[in-house]
Amino acid sequence: MKRTHAVILTALMGAAAVCMYATARRAMGPAAHANERATTRAQRWSAGSDHVYDLTWSGASLVHLPGAPHPMDVDVRLEATLLVRAIGARDGVSELVVSMPEIRTYDVRMQGKPMFDDATAPAEKSAIVGQAALVRMDERGRIVSVAFDPTTPPRVRQLLERVVQAVRVSLPPDGAVTTWEAEETTPTGTCKVRYRSDDARTLLRERVAYTHVTAVPAAPGELDDAPQHVGGGATIVLDTAGVLVSMRDTEQVTIDTGDLPYRSSSELELTRRAITPNDARPSDAARFTATAAPLAIDEQKRDESLVADTTTASIQATVLDYARSPDLKRGFIVRASAYGRLHPESTRALVALFQSTRSNASRTLVMDLLSATGDATAQEAMATLIGSSEARADTEAFGHFVQRFMLVRKPARATAAVVRDVYDEAKAQKNVERARASAVPLGALARKLHAVGDGLGDDIHATLLADLAAATDEDDQIALLKGLGNGAFVGDDAVMAPYARSTGAHVRDQVAFSLRNIDSDVTRTTLFELAQDRMVSVAVTAIRALRMQSLSGDDWARLRELVAFDKTPHAADGAIVSLLGTAASNPEDEAHPILVAILARTPANSDLHDEIEGLLAQERELENDHPIPALAVSQETR
Repeated sequence: MKRTHAVILTALMGAAAVCMYATARRAMGPAAHANERATTRAQRWSAGSDHVYDLTWSGASLVHLPGAPHPMDVDVRLEATLLVRAIGARDGVSELVVSMPEIRTYDVRMQGKPMFDDATAPAEKSAIVGQAALVRMDERGRIVSVAFDPTTPPRVRQLLERVVQAVRVSLPPDGAVTTWEAEETTPTGTCKVRYRSDDARTLLRERVAYTHVTAVPAAPGELDDAPQHVGGGATIVLDTAGVLVSMRDTEQVTIDTGDLPYRSSSELELTRRAITPNDARPSDAARFTATAAPLAIDEQKRDESLVADTTTASIQATVLDYARSPDLKRGFIVRASAYGRLHPESTRALVALFQSTRSNASRTLVMDLLSATGDATAQEAMATLIGSSEARADTEAFGHFVQRFMLVRKPARATAAVVRDVYDEAKAQKNVERARASAVPLGALARKLHAVGDGLGDDIHATLLADLAAATDEDDQIALLKGLGNGAFVGDDAVMAPYARSTGAHVRDQVAFSLRNIDSDVTRTTLFELAQDRMVSVAVTAIRALRMQSLSGDDWARLRELVAFDKTPHAADGAIVSLLGTAASNPEDEAHPILVAILARTPANSDLHDEIEGLLAQERELENDHPIPALAVSQETR
């Protein structure tokens, strides 16, 4: 029964792309209040106030449980009133009592069959109504802890936790920034997210990749090795106190875990209806039992769960064997990096191995392991190795080594300074290959430092901009465009856009790829131009980059016109069909004419023809109100 409840909650936690483009989605449109520049942001809940919200949350998931003969298909819909009662604050941490005083709809279906009948549904709702969680939240929106009344049933605790996770927001460490990143514990699991905001009140959030999914019966961290697609996004509006006014969030997740695939889709809409005074006192929190930050992943325990049978010797053996057999067992890097964080001596052993082996493949794997380990010891080891004679003996291999620095999740200032010094030294020595290679990770390092308010990130970014402006060689331009694309600083779209008119196809292709993470009108205009490029590879890259953009109805109409008038290469049609199902915004009525136009020029015996026919058939079924079975999932093809 516990496992059944976990599966039910999984459907609320996020869910699978039931069809390729018919899932209802909301665009992450242009930010409102665009005339407001970003100011210092903080969440300050006023003690003695009740915030009343309307909550609608639906999800569908396809989960393959170990030992089960068939995947578990779960659909959930929840409509409720959400009450957030602010009862006090201490040292910048607000105490909030979260409850659902009214539940209008709570429908759970497993394998298409209702979980609750007319007799049990009222009892299930009443078990939730009136139960509450005490949430302690700091001014950046981070959850410090969640506590419950000891009498609260476990399944209700889980549901309330999931609601808190679903409506959380991460504010930036520096209120003046307009883009920042975070790692959030969401209803689905633990996810890397990216925020953008041009004003102090409206935020756009994009989920980038999951590092752990609660419903996937695999060790946390193994998702780093599993192909995954995360689509959708959120538009979030805050009031002047930084408190949530509304949220519209959609998500589509597909993770290929081999024998146990996971697919899910979800939609959430939250709207504040009223703010009323309450007579709550700080002492009202006394009835809740304290818990130790259940919404956070205990990284040490996670690492300890991954390292069974892993030793320094076994890691070294795999690294050495990699020179002859480049196939790694799934999860090796995850397990070895977890072991490295728990056992720093293994990091020192990897440094010695890098210096003693002559295999560049093995050396590259060492750098992969160190960047994945990512702690202070590992970053110091990477800095030592990148300056060694062994690393610099082979120009091409050096490029692979230095670019591993952009994979470090939380680089120290000293780590970024080392790579910047390598870049400056290479320029001074006119070693163009080394300079180009080290420019690529600098953008990512600059972005991560900028996100935590370190000015070195801005200095590095300014250097890349100046060097691009001075560059005349196409290979130099490409390297610097790569670095700026990895940085994705707001405003760099206008810097990179002119290079879309370069005579070099590789430069144009790099512009399309580098713009993918900057969601702006300039980016969309440039990508639509490149989608018509005479080089198919450039057009395909541009179309794929549009997937990350907040495409408006006018943008989708423009794409329809380009397709209808044969402005896009026919060889890019597969990318366009894929875009219809994976974009951050919904093509809505424009999808049908685009599909019909592409179908008319596609050979009848091709896979693409069959795929489009299937999508149009799904569309007809939806129009006739015949639900598509959750097992009939159309995958993104690349």
